[in-house]
Amino acid sequence: MRWSLIFALLLTSAAAWAQTFDLQPYGFKPTRNEDYRPHWGSSEVQYLADGSLLVAFHSQVMITGAHDPVSRELEPVDLLHLDAHSGKVLAHTRELVSPYFQYLWPRESGFLLFSGEQLRILDDNLKLERDFKIPDAVSAIGVAPVINALTVYLRSEEQTQEVRILDLSSFKERESYQIVNGSTPIFLRGGYAAVAHDLRGNRILKLVHGGLTQRIKLPQLPCRSRVEAVSAEAEAVFTCGRFTVFGQDGGQILEGHIGGDEGDPIVIRAARAPRFALVSIAGFSGYPQDEQRIFGRAFHVTIYDLRQGKKIFSLKVSPMPKIGGAFALSPDGKHLAILKDGAVEQVEVP
Repeated sequence: MRWSLIFALLLTSAAAWAQTFDLQPYGFKPTRNEDYRPHWGSSEVQYLADGSLLVAFHSQVMITGAHDPVSRELEPVDLLHLDAHSGKVLAHTRELVSPYFQYLWPRESGFLLFSGEQLRILDDNLKLERDFKIPDAVSAIGVAPVINALTVYLRSEEQTQEVRILDLSSFKERESYQIVNGSTPIFLRGGYAAVAHDLRGNRILKLVHGGLTQRIKLPQLPCRSRVEAVSAEAEAVFTCGRFTVFGQDGGQILEGHIGGDEGDPIVIRAARAPRFALVSIAGFSGYPQDEQRIFGRAFHVTIYDLRQGKKIFSLKVSPMPKIGGAFALSPDGKHLAILKDGAVEQVEVP
């Protein structure tokens, strides 16, 4: 494995240590096609619970064998498990995935992979542990990584809908909630948060925790609000280029803003540290994410520390990778992984 040390990144404070692992020998090669149109989800990078790296990218080798009609709509990817210190490849396999949303989700041991109408559970050695078929009674399924849980939405024709929270390690039910049918809350430890409207039409953040409900009035700005979990006990509300992070008690932790030329950010979280990152695309705001991905100038990554209540690190990635363009924070929040074209780079976070 070829690797190199790089000491010249333009950061907010000072140059930071970084290292790059070349993945071209394993088939992850930059494209020479000038008309190639990148899109979110084609490649991914994640840290597993032990701090090692998991990289996925479009496979140049087709997976043979008989497949059902759903599988034919999936994309073959190569999966590489890397030692985060040396870059040594610990395991390599291929899988079929659903490529248009995040398909890799680390667990306390191994990871979960979305593959059409089933979830596949693989261990740290990329060996299949079990398949989990999504039942017909389920209308949607998601992952709440900050609480290591699977969220299962049951079909309902009523005004309310049941959501069951399953432990991502054991798949045993922890708790369940009745939510407004069609709403999309984010789930935290012991509760959930959602953007809603009160009886007067005010936009509010609804916090449900420990059997109690709080309603926090949000700015009445002419664009939609969305809420994202940034830790097991905190959520960020994004509205018109601004965001505010609240704790489960409703208290404000920090505020920030997104640059005027940047698109809606993606939230990256550290599994065991009170840190999160926002990844946005500069130069093409106001357009769908895939168009931002094609025409944007640079990725802008900003990392915040919830304990300090402030921004601690930022960097711009330019030129933008075409086949790469994925990011992850290490479990301790001290390293940022950047999937570039043909390589994965790790940057130290102060």
